[in-house]
Amino acid sequence: MTGFVIKERYKEILMVAALGVACAFLGFFVLIQPALRDINWLRQEIRTAEEKIRLYQETVRLGEKIEKSETVLAETSERSMLIARISDISGKNGVEVQGINPKIVPADKYEKLLLEVDLKGSFLGILKLLQDLQSIHPVLDIPEISLTRSKLLMEETKDSTVNALQGKLVIVTYLKQKKAVGS
Repeated sequence: MTGFVIKERYKEILMVAALGVACAFLGFFVLIQPALRDINWLRQEIRTAEEKIRLYQETVRLGEKIEKSETVLAETSERSMLIARISDISGKNGVEVQGINPKIVPADKYEKLLLEVDLKGSFLGILKLLQDLQSIHPVLDIPEISLTRSKLLMEETKDSTVNALQGKLVIVTYLKQKKAVGS
């Protein structure tokens, strides 16, 4: 029986190969695997940073859009002028304003101005008033209109051809508050 004899040269090659494989495993677990983890972490950080940049740009764009949209709003200090303008427009259209009851409701950084307007006049006068209210600044919303025919008003005018109406309008608009100095 012949024994399997390994020459010294082959023993050295086998030992160097085994040592090389061991070094490769050690190098992979000590150097390469932590580097791959760091690369994945950095990629995640880059994605997060890109998302933050995108959100920041979106925030800036929305802020500019809000600023542009606010140009149609009056400031809080202009509310008495708005009430006077509504009264003036009513008078020009032959509609008598019997009372304006303003209510202010805070709405975030705006104020919601509710005006309850009691009026009397002809149908045509009230119609012209509503048309004129559509064209004034700031934009007004009229969510509620109630009109009733008043026999008492018809007797006062002594003209049966006049449609004497008594009514109530609810007018809503938003007012922007003045910005504080330095903000």
